[in-house]
Amino acid sequence: LKLAQTLVDTGARHGAYSTRDALGNMSALALRQLPRMYNQVKVKVTCALGSNASLGIAVTCHSQASGPDACYVLTAYQVEGSRLKRYVLGVREAELREGPEQVHHWVQNVLSEFVMSDIRTVYVSEPRLWAAGFAGSPLGGGGRGRICLRCAGCSLGAVVQAVLGKRSLQARGLHELAELL
Repeated sequence: LKLAQTLVDTGARHGAYSTRDALGNMSALALRQLPRMYNQVKVKVTCALGSNASLGIAVTCHSQASGPDACYVLTAYQVEGSRLKRYVLGVREAELREGPEQVHHWVQNVLSEFVMSDIRTVYVSEPRLWAAGFAGSPLGGGGRGRICLRCAGCSLGAVVQAVLGKRSLQARGLHELAELL
């Protein structure tokens, strides 16, 4: 899980790169690692959201791909004191046949297993995936080659700020996140 998070963080700073080169087969890794870690993450996030220490949480669903691999990474961000904590809630292989509705349905299914009273879900993906891939145009490179990770370094700040707004963040007590933006 930490290695997967390092991929997300590094991708935010340096752009997309091959998950197959870094991790090997993404599906095999997920099958081995995620089930074992899932309950721990679920307990942590649920407890954090149920406590007074958690004033808010943001969830993003990023498309990440390079070469033949493509997946969606569902991540929760929680402000605790001056720290921004991240939890990977789920990883799912991306299919070009899928539309935004199927991705939204998957996200809602995952989130329904967590106790989240007030949550906004933000989708961050490479525009070419939706514009070209789901409109039926080939993307090249096995149909997935142009999808890239857009994460905390660029898209997350802009999208979260646009959705929640600095005033809303400050009203919710998320001053640290507002300062990060």
